Amino acid sequence: VIKNVWKNKNYLNFFYEKNAKNYFSIKSLKNLLKKMKVKNFKIYNEQGYSLLNNLNWLFNGLPTKSNFVGRDNMIQELKKKIDNYFHIEKKNIHQVYHLLNKADKVYKNICVNNKLGNGSGNIVAGFDKKSFLKYLYLSVMFKKKIIHQHFFPTEYNLNFIDKYYGLNKTNFIITYRNIFDTIKNMIKWKLKRKHTPLSFRTKEFEPYDIFYSKEFELNLLDVVLIINFYALWLKINQKKLIKNIMFLNFEDIVRNDNDLSSTLSDFLKKKITLDNHISENLWEKSDIKISKNLEEFIYMYCKSFSDIDFSLIGIKKE
Repeated sequence: VIKNVWKNKNYLNFFYEKNAKNYFSIKSLKNLLKKMKVKNFKIYNEQGYSLLNNLNWLFNGLPTKSNFVGRDNMIQELKKKIDNYFHIEKKNIHQVYHLLNKADKVYKNICVNNKLGNGSGNIVAGFDKKSFLKYLYLSVMFKKKIIHQHFFPTEYNLNFIDKYYGLNKTNFIITYRNIFDTIKNMIKWKLKRKHTPLSFRTKEFEPYDIFYSKEFELNLLDVVLIINFYALWLKINQKKLIKNIMFLNFEDIVRNDNDLSSTLSDFLKKKITLDNHISENLWEKSDIKISKNLEEFIYMYCKSFSDIDFSLIGIKKE
């Protein structure tokens, strides 16, 4: 709206960034998807920024600091100021809040309905019939679904889980092990497959075809990602932000005794029997060593998270 309808010059100068590789409109996204031969897709438009933010650009021609990307919390901030600086009866204050929320909602609806939102919320593309039928069969026949992946509990990912499965209805099992053993395993992956479980891969080549360092055995991005994975889950557990969460030690998984089956059964409230005769995807033992440089980096980086206790993965607080 600010760019295409109001054509605010200050906003136009602010909008485009040198670091941004691409800017897509709904039209350009459609053209891109068609060239990629993607069929049966829908593009959903959304308006994240509030009416107050857009009025601020109209009157002041300047951005406001919100610490958010693609949205703001100006309505909430205004409510706080009203609470702090004005002595209004509760009945009247609720009327003011209702008016603010209603005006903001109407404004955002107008933007979305006219395809003038500040972003495309998501793109839903069609997928093959075989995958759809398999998903449909699993959804109908089994009430319990298992999602197995390196799941980072970011705001977007947790909102997705909450929307489609219900956060309080979802059980999270976080497997962990000593961070240095984890890194050694990632080095094994690198040597055998030329990538790690968290590597950014392409079809053209493997990540470790183009990366080599005398100082570090791994691309530090892989190391940073695994530490952040643990940091996010440990923080969530520390703050008790998710109700159904269990941390499972890798050593207990390898031992695979009756205690593990019992622990999982109690947590999932369902009888769990584990296979004690696993013979596939097993790697031979090998002596992997971590360089002094990489070890020091791991300790240093973990210390950056001053309020997180990493003792679970072998990093003790000093």
